[in-house]
Amino acid sequence: MNNLIKSVVFLLFFGLVSNAEAQSRNAGKPAPAPAEKKSKPQYGSLFEKLDLNKDGKISKEEAEKSDNKRLQDNFTNFDSNKDGFISQEELKNARKTIKHDKPDASAKPTRSKKASDTK
Repeated sequence: MNNLIKSVVFLLFFGLVSNAEAQSRNAGKPAPAPAEKKSKPQYGSLFEKLDLNKDGKISKEEAEKSDNKRLQDNFTNFDSNKDGFISQEELKNARKTIKHDKPDASAKPTRSKKASDTK
């Protein structure tokens, strides 16, 4: 039992000494700056996924190869300059338009009245 207590005390002491030594080595040194996250706009990462040949634009063929049904169905609408490609700016504008066209999720659905409800 005494050996167990001595071992525990030794390990605690050793841990404290090691921690104090590490802190003294780092004393006076500035803390490393946290890595900055370079957050891309969400449309940027989507654009990169859709631009399969990495030419900086999405062709009709690239859109058709994607699983993005909305892009496939609205390609000509999203191609605002009608050059046959969707630029990153056009995709950004299309996503803004889609966002504004979505119904408000906080709005309660209205219930249509049945003929029996009016009596």
